[in-house]
Amino acid sequence: MAIDNKTEEVLGSGGQVFVLLHGWGCTLNHMRPLAKLLATFGQVHSLTLPGFGGVPMPGEVWGSREYADYVHAYLKSNALERPVMAGHSFGGRVCVQLAGNYPDAVGGLVLIASAGIPTTKTLRKRVRLKYVRFLGKSAAWIDFFVRTRLKQRHEARFGSVDYRNAGLMRPVLVKVVNEDLSAVARTIQTPALLLWGEHDTETPCEMGRKYSELISGADLVILPGAGHVPFGTMPDLCATYIKTRLMPRLAHASRVTEDPACDSSIRIHERQHA
Repeated sequence: MAIDNKTEEVLGSGGQVFVLLHGWGCTLNHMRPLAKLLATFGQVHSLTLPGFGGVPMPGEVWGSREYADYVHAYLKSNALERPVMAGHSFGGRVCVQLAGNYPDAVGGLVLIASAGIPTTKTLRKRVRLKYVRFLGKSAAWIDFFVRTRLKQRHEARFGSVDYRNAGLMRPVLVKVVNEDLSAVARTIQTPALLLWGEHDTETPCEMGRKYSELISGADLVILPGAGHVPFGTMPDLCATYIKTRLMPRLAHASRVTEDPACDSSIRIHERQHA
């Protein structure tokens, strides 16, 4: 986890206001390629959330709802009225909670490879998951009575990279990854754009399709050739979709002028990956 101790960065001025939230284990630095492009037609606030990048941890175990409360307080303290909230992966979870619980505070929503919706597991995967959990509980009991380190070995073998690297934030991670935001997503009426990488294996396209079914009027775009961090590999295309597919749907879209080059870049990308 990069140490940057910077909680916010503001780029651009005037026009549409955007607030960008990073994924797990990241900071606002990871969102900067997209932030710079959005700043050409708006003002962009990028945040590093508590517990990441050297920013102090929450005083208790937060879930995505508590992080949404934190972001809502930031919006109020900075007089940001109905910004477009854009979140990647974990940051998307927070954006869903914000749009669902504070609908009047969010003017538009961009979910980029967002987590928060359970995927369909095959019988084989369900059995394996139960088996791994059983091994973990057994290892913990053996460690308690025999003073071994089987639990540590179990985590090293079966735990995800995020889990192994979470450190003191591990309780927060466990709480967050076990959340199902389906019910919250179903309440969202905010104009929403969903950007998903075709080859995303961390939050597969199935999640994007489920979000598109749950959020009324959501516009799902599958990005050909992209993985879990499409704004890192193709930030121009992500910014173009935000400008052409989301902005016209906002009540104040007249502030953004149409750019024929945007449609052209989308068509070129789609032809290259046809």
